[in-house]
Amino acid sequence: MAGTVGMWAVTVRLLNIALPKPGADLFRFGNRNKSAVAESLRGLGNDTNDGVRTLVSDKKALYVGTANPMNLHPDGGWELLQLKKD
Repeated sequence: MAGTVGMWAVTVRLLNIALPKPGADLFRFGNRNKSAVAESLRGLGNDTNDGVRTLVSDKKALYVGTANPMNLHPDGGWELLQLKKD
């Protein structure tokens, strides 16, 4: 079995395949002519967050409600996060 796992890793590296990372992705769009920018590629700091379900903003911040099916995991369960500009 260990040989099979090692062979998989070598194949992935040789083919330059990007494996998905755990956690939800969140992108934002700035101006119309610019590409999307990744705000988070790993669940907004919690790899067990597998989705973004709600986005609400005010003048101070963006509030994000996450989806997280890992209820029994220490980092599991949904979160309500406040994101502020730097």
